[in-house]
Amino acid sequence: MLFDVDLTLGHVLRHAPGRGRAGLEAALLDIAQDLMLGWLHERGVIDGFVFKGGTALRKLYAGAEGRFSTVLDFAVREPGTNRHSAGEAMATEVDGLRIGPFLYGTAPRQALRHDR
Repeated sequence: MLFDVDLTLGHVLRHAPGRGRAGLEAALLDIAQDLMLGWLHERGVIDGFVFKGGTALRKLYAGAEGRFSTVLDFAVREPGTNRHSAGEAMATEVDGLRIGPFLYGTAPRQALRHDR
């Protein structure tokens, strides 16, 4: 299966933005993000969304050299799609997901200015 995960120190270090404990923690989060995005893609969950923002740019173009963020930004692909229910559907798919050593969960997001 694509998501059988055996993390080695070398694999983690290839994702590390810097040295030290903070770099290793960021690398583990980066790997967890990659695995989750791959899982969502493989199952077609992400098909109705566009991956956008700083993390998308870093993952697609900068690799470990870019500024790391824990935030994954998505927009709905089709105009007229209810973004709140689409987001809840994605969160339901992710909440409680386990891939290798990673357990995923969701938390309520803070309301953005334009959501109020």
